[in-house]
Amino acid sequence: MVNLKIGGYGKGKKDKFYISVMLLYILVIYMLTGKYERKLKKIKCSICGESILTKGNSTKFCKKCKQKKELERSRKRYVPKKPREIICVICGKIFYSKQSGAKYCSYGCHMKGNRINGKKYYRNNIEKSRKKGREHARRHIEKHPDWYLYYAAKRRAKLKGMEFSIDKEDIVIPKNCPILGIKLVRGKRTMSDSSPSVDRINNNLGYIKGNIAIMSFRANSIKQDATIEELEAISKWLKLQQNNNKE
Repeated sequence: MVNLKIGGYGKGKKDKFYISVMLLYILVIYMLTGKYERKLKKIKCSICGESILTKGNSTKFCKKCKQKKELERSRKRYVPKKPREIICVICGKIFYSKQSGAKYCSYGCHMKGNRINGKKYYRNNIEKSRKKGREHARRHIEKHPDWYLYYAAKRRAKLKGMEFSIDKEDIVIPKNCPILGIKLVRGKRTMSDSSPSVDRINNNLGYIKGNIAIMSFRANSIKQDATIEELEAISKWLKLQQNNNKE
């Protein structure tokens, strides 16, 4: 190990600090005097042959030649395209475009082309398209079960020729079934007993305001189109049977 001693210093933390300060002071003086600067070299421009002064080794051109070269490079980069004559795939109209993949003359033709391509894709990939459609419908039903109940009721009313005058806001799904008290949870693929359903209070009327109730599928299937007298008779008969079995 070399033991540095400058003016009697060289041991301990304080001595090292003094050494670093002195070295920094020498470096500042060296920079201020200008001795650190590189010497200018005299070289010739590789294009025009004019003599130029430079400090580095990378410069090869004078200012004028460098500007000309940069202009040439920029012109090579940007080459303006000329509009080409293209025939529209849908209507057969001739139009001009600079784009290489242009096929349609207008937005209307573009939309028609998308519809035709979509139908072709569906015909070639029927199973895949149906699977995607079912997944999309399932996700939509999970997010908006009230919409599903609304459109299902509308479809039934149209098939049976019933009156339909309710809105989406009229269908409000409660947490529990108002009849059986079970929690309303929609099934994943099919209707379960706890699935919410739209019931017509008076079966002689259609889906009109004041004539609908949201209940579980189990309660709706029990009620169906039975009258109050019929339901009471069934409940009485069931009670008698239970009492007879106990005896």
